[in-house]
Amino acid sequence: MSKTMLSLVGEQPVPNVLPIRHVQPRDVALIHTHTTRRVSDNLVPLLKNNCKVIPYEVTAYDILKVRKSLEKLIEKHQWKADELIFNLTGGTKPMAWAAFQLAQELRAEFVYLQSEGGKSLLYLYNFAADTLSLVKKEEIAEHLSIDDYLLAHGLKGYKQQKKTQWFELLVCQTLKPHVSEIIANVKLWNLEIDLVVRLENQFGIIEAKSGHSEKKKEAIDQLSTASQREFLGTFIKRLLVLKRPLGSDNKKLADAHNIVEIVLPSADEKDGISENDKCLLIETVTKTLGRKRLINKAG
Repeated sequence: MSKTMLSLVGEQPVPNVLPIRHVQPRDVALIHTHTTRRVSDNLVPLLKNNCKVIPYEVTAYDILKVRKSLEKLIEKHQWKADELIFNLTGGTKPMAWAAFQLAQELRAEFVYLQSEGGKSLLYLYNFAADTLSLVKKEEIAEHLSIDDYLLAHGLKGYKQQKKTQWFELLVCQTLKPHVSEIIANVKLWNLEIDLVVRLENQFGIIEAKSGHSEKKKEAIDQLSTASQREFLGTFIKRLLVLKRPLGSDNKKLADAHNIVEIVLPSADEKDGISENDKCLLIETVTKTLGRKRLINKAG
């Protein structure tokens, strides 16, 4: 049966994209507020080739007004209750409460996305026999590329710089066989990121620096800026790969921004990197992105 998904839009786009890609509804209504209209607008070009997308604005905090708006939307498009599925992951709490009440009255299905622990788990509920029931919980397969992630955040015009420093290249080549996707030297507007990495549906940004302390402070600032809510989103992981460890002040700053530090003292432009440091890099990055992968240190 073709579904129509009413997806509540919050400040982060991924909780909308993954359930839509997984369920594959015929129509999608992006239920946003004035504040989250930009997020909704960014999602339209990403979704429009796979389904009909209908942006729809509601008030943020008045439960009764939100519910009435949703009822009008459903009536306008003559959507049948048994074809509706609500995504309650985003939006404000009043929006979620209004949508839940309406789903209950219509006996419609609804989903909620759990993104913690490196997994994307989708919970599907219904109101069979007037009782709320968990129908199933399933892990969402890989549905997002790095290009998709950037487009969902409104970054469709990024560029890749041609020149790659030896340390960045070494980190990239070491990680490439062990992640889903990795790209180097990404320029986003006036911000340059050394590496953007994806492992299944989890994303990270990496700054790789072999130089002095001032470059390390600059790298911390780059990672902090790029992971703002309005830019690449707060869900993205932040990693700083170094040849020499941070000093105490920079370490405190990195910790305050939840930046994972990885030190590779063996890294050399001519000789590459030791097997122990390779294992450290691969295991730390994959664990940070949600998968603990054991690496054979002999190979």
